Amino acid sequence: MENVRNLVSHDNGNTIRVILDGLHELGYRTPKLPLILSPHQFGIPQLRERAFLPGIYDPDNAYTPLEFDMGKLLTKNENNIFSIIDTNEDDNSLKLRPDDERTMQAWNEFYHGIDLKIIGFPIWADFFHSNEDISDFPEWKKDFVHKNEQLYQRNKAFIDNWSEKWNIYKDFTPTQRKFEWQCGTSINDISEALIQFRPSGMRVKVPTVAPALVAMVQTPVIGKLKRKLSLKECLRLQNFPDSFSFGGQNPHECYKQLGNSICVKVVQKVTEKLLEQ
Repeated sequence: MENVRNLVSHDNGNTIRVILDGLHELGYRTPKLPLILSPHQFGIPQLRERAFLPGIYDPDNAYTPLEFDMGKLLTKNENNIFSIIDTNEDDNSLKLRPDDERTMQAWNEFYHGIDLKIIGFPIWADFFHSNEDISDFPEWKKDFVHKNEQLYQRNKAFIDNWSEKWNIYKDFTPTQRKFEWQCGTSINDISEALIQFRPSGMRVKVPTVAPALVAMVQTPVIGKLKRKLSLKECLRLQNFPDSFSFGGQNPHECYKQLGNSICVKVVQKVTEKLLEQ
């Protein structure tokens, strides 16, 4: 069985206890809890933690937990997104829209101009100097607002010039006025990063592992190539062969199906360990 990671903690652990009790009553041996595994731990550069629950039909020993040792697993930093990149990809439909490229350029200039290189909070341009009443905001959101205000006060001259140059408050949508730098000091430029354009803003990550492919199709962008990941590259992130056929579906549906799929290599490795039992 496979499900999202949060299955294990859902309802304070009651949900998974009900599932395990039901399986044991049916005669299946399982580990005490599902295995939390991600493709990146097996050299596939995608961060996609999922709960895997292997089991064996063994009624006489159903309440004796299976012991699973998956061996040495890799870390995110031992991966590289370029291991799945097709350098010959020339599909023009994958190239960044001018709007997105402008957003990248503006925030790249912003990052280089402010006095902070390790940003531990989302940047919300709408709160650099806002009169909005935040008294009803939850505490975590108030904290982010205050940090944005402080950042603005320390960098007022630069930010005012920057926002005027790019016409941030007129030419950028509310979503484009949000920016998340999640790279620490590992890289120094957005062109070196892996980028996602999300409802919560433009998220910038180190190019080690791709964020989990999702059904809503927020396909990551390779900063260096100024394009989205191709369908073939997303197949590789799920460890499908390049030759895999979707039966003539349109690209949007293909990306969606991959977002709903399971990484083949993780299933393979769990199954190999299960068969050893």
